[in-house]
Amino acid sequence: MSMIIYPSHNNKTLSISLVFASMIFMLTSCESISSKTHVSKDNYNSSVPNFCIANDGGLLVTEVREYEGGMSELWLKREGRESMIAKGTDWIVNWADFPTILSFGESGESIVASYLVESDPEKFAYDIRLVLSNDGGESWSDPISPHDDGTITEHGFVSLVQVREDAFMVVWLDGRNYTELEGDLLSDDIKDQMQLRAALINSSGVIEEEFLIDPDVCSCCGTDIVATPGGISVVYRDRYAGEVRDISLSRYEFSTGQWTEPQTVHNDGWVIAGCPVNGPAIDCRGERVVVCWYTETNSTAAVLASHSIDGGLTFSDPMKINSEYTQGRIDVVLLDDNIAALSWMEGEIGSVNLQVRTYEFSDDDDMSAILSPAITVTPVNGSRASGFPKMKKQSTKHGNELVFVYTHLSINEATQRLTPEVRQKRLDLNEGVLSTD
Repeated sequence: MSMIIYPSHNNKTLSISLVFASMIFMLTSCESISSKTHVSKDNYNSSVPNFCIANDGGLLVTEVREYEGGMSELWLKREGRESMIAKGTDWIVNWADFPTILSFGESGESIVASYLVESDPEKFAYDIRLVLSNDGGESWSDPISPHDDGTITEHGFVSLVQVREDAFMVVWLDGRNYTELEGDLLSDDIKDQMQLRAALINSSGVIEEEFLIDPDVCSCCGTDIVATPGGISVVYRDRYAGEVRDISLSRYEFSTGQWTEPQTVHNDGWVIAGCPVNGPAIDCRGERVVVCWYTETNSTAAVLASHSIDGGLTFSDPMKINSEYTQGRIDVVLLDDNIAALSWMEGEIGSVNLQVRTYEFSDDDDMSAILSPAITVTPVNGSRASGFPKMKKQSTKHGNELVFVYTHLSINEATQRLTPEVRQKRLDLNEGVLSTD
């Protein structure tokens, strides 16, 4: 089967053919990753879910609902209650670049959510919008933007993490260097580069500080971020000389208030003249950090995982997680100090499953790890419209569970078109062991 990859620049007319594993893969622009949905008989379609764990242990789940006429709404589900966060007719609803949500502060009443609005449809340019609530989601602020460059370029792939009780960090991919001047030419001091940027924002919506983390990164791969002792860590797909697209990590250190120079998690050496739209995932407990990612070194699709016991300063040799052909779209959650759950999509189109297995590591000098057998969480469509499933650990009255949110696709009998619907799946956890219902 083929995999669509996207070029790292803003030339929307470029189409290049590359050969991988004796198959032809067409490079198209990031414009192609915008999902096209069709209104169901229930009046709207729901898709691109995401979620976080609140301070009280509850789930805050978001989904986008699309209606006829172009209206999109971001909804919050919390403890059986539903409420609308924001709406608009100029949104980008995108299978790979989707809303995020964060609960922060000791009281758990502070929440921030993100979504994307279109700034120029011809250039597929869009901006990030953030809305804040200080009453647990009962009411929301007017939208703000973490970037003020004003360029008609792409801004997205947002990650959020708490920095203080009254502040959070937002990290995103920023295309301001793609700004077009007269004659569609780039100036000498502007290079064909997507940037990784960040902003520190308080609960009043005031941007306290802005940062450039990395001036040249992969243009359409998601980011992930986590709080670590003494700071936070972000992982992302980097772009090195020679079009190497491996995973990097940078740390924001509270002691200095600055981001460190990015370090490579592992030298996969994946050379690809475009973006594979497959970002990494990270989780941590204290100094224990696990990173999971997709790669195609030697033209072989693989999901890899690596761990650190020193806060992300050094990482183990990676282990291959998948058994069959994989599309990546991974997630990772640490279940305790030494056991992580890893999820990914595996199988050819028509027979794709969301899979999960545990990854157990120790403090031994060899930094080895043990994989459990894989468990099928649920069948998934496997097309781009099925998006990126997300996974969290939740403690409930029934015990510890792994919770998954994902976009389920079914055939609408009246239109014979794929119809998206947000669904949830749970697996029991027993001392770090996964079990089905």
